[in-house]
Amino acid sequence: MENDPNYPDLPLRRLIINGNQGVMNFGRLENKVHYNLDNPTDNLTNEMCPARYSLTPDLRLDSDELSYSLSVWVWRYVPEKFKEPVFFHELKEAECVFIDKMDRHSAHKRANAYHIVYAKNFFDERSFKEFINWQGQFKCYQLRPGK
Repeated sequence: MENDPNYPDLPLRRLIINGNQGVMNFGRLENKVHYNLDNPTDNLTNEMCPARYSLTPDLRLDSDELSYSLSVWVWRYVPEKFKEPVFFHELKEAECVFIDKMDRHSAHKRANAYHIVYAKNFFDERSFKEFINWQGQFKCYQLRPGK
C-alpha cells in the first residue's frame, strides 16, 4: 500500500480483527478498544447510523480507580465485507476526538476521508465502487461539497 502524504498516519497494514467481538489496541488511542461488529438494531446502530463509538467505564474488581475503554459497535446488517472500513472510520474518528481534540463534526469529516482512502487501498476496484454506492444510503457518510 502506498503511504498517502495527505494521510501520513494511515496504517500500512489492515486492521487485525478476530471475530465479531473482541478487544484490541489501535493507533494513538490510549484506551483498550472493545468492539462488536454484529450489534443488533437498537438506539446505537440501525438503518440511520450503522456504527457508533463511545468511552465506556471498565468494571475493575481489583481497584477503586475508574478507567475507561473505547467501545465500538457496528450494525449487524452492514455487509460483511464493508464492516472493516466502517469499523476503521469509528476508530479514526475517536482518535481525532480523544487524541487530536477535534470537535466531533470535524473528526467525523476527517474519518470519512480516512475510511475512503482505507477502502481504496484494500478493496479491489469493483468492491470499492460497491462500498461507495452502499455508504451513499447513509447521510452520515455522504460527502457534501463545501461542508
